Amino acid sequence: MEIAQVTRGPEQTTIAQPALFYRITALWALCEAFLGGVLHALHLPGTGLFVGGASVVCISLLYYYGPSRAAILKATILVILVKGMLSPHTPPGAYLAVLIQGALGYLFFRSRAHYKISCVVLGVITQLQSALQRLVVMLVLFGADLYQVAHGFVNYILKKAGMPEGEYVLYVVLVYIGAHALMGVFVGWLAGRLPGILTKRQLYFRQQLANAEVNTISIVDNQLPARRKRKPLVSGVLLAIAGLLAGALYLNITPDQQVLAIVVRALLIYIVWTQLVMPLLGKFLQQWTSRKRSVLAEEITQLLSVLPFVKQQVRLAWAALPEKPLYRKLLLFLPLCLAAVMQQPD
Repeated sequence: MEIAQVTRGPEQTTIAQPALFYRITALWALCEAFLGGVLHALHLPGTGLFVGGASVVCISLLYYYGPSRAAILKATILVILVKGMLSPHTPPGAYLAVLIQGALGYLFFRSRAHYKISCVVLGVITQLQSALQRLVVMLVLFGADLYQVAHGFVNYILKKAGMPEGEYVLYVVLVYIGAHALMGVFVGWLAGRLPGILTKRQLYFRQQLANAEVNTISIVDNQLPARRKRKPLVSGVLLAIAGLLAGALYLNITPDQQVLAIVVRALLIYIVWTQLVMPLLGKFLQQWTSRKRSVLAEEITQLLSVLPFVKQQVRLAWAALPEKPLYRKLLLFLPLCLAAVMQQPD
């Protein structure tokens, strides 16, 4: 099996295998639906770092191997539709993130001469958007009083430990934003070099995949996974905030009225969001996706038909690295996974 060959021209790239567009799009949809779905359901941190990074890679490859940058917008709509089918419990914010990432990709990828720079810019902007989105949600939900409580709590603990006071909460926020920016630079740098890596190391990737021993897993084409009931899990962030408020009250760092205002504000916004905004957004998304499904029925059918192949190739890529240390497996998995997905199916 060969990695699909591409003929590059001065204006565009012509794909020798038209199904390559659907394979890259299917990989993006799988990352959004399954990786993003698991992280959202478990309320684990790092959703934007990993899922956003995968989106940047897929968007970059769609532009590089696609006939035009309009393929990014087409893939974005398909990913949103398939994400809703495969992961129906995804919050509306995740759909908005996919839409923003696709729009940014369409905006930044204008010249193939600046492809690598565009990849880095897209990586940084998408990661910063993810970080700032979460900070804005925290600010809207709990208000500026939460920062004051956290600031007082941290300085109280440091004072008892004999350490100087400072704006440590602000430093944590800056580190959080900086970590996303650095991740964006790394992902963008990697995405810009992946086409060259895939071309230069075709033989190595083929040998690795050919030597992989995997168990045969039966996958039914076009069959969607059964809906799972979400377990009542509590977000670690909410637990941390609850512990912070309880500690601040116990240590008498902040007045009762301030804590009460934070709790009441959060409860009111949570009730309005879950009982009013979420149902309205859900109804709108359902109507929108219903209309788009009827228009893009053939495109969705082709994308769903590719999903089983992509899932098998992802498993094959991971199984091809059984003896490698974990850090090397993580570094090699992405290019090997892409090489496997971009092969011509038997």
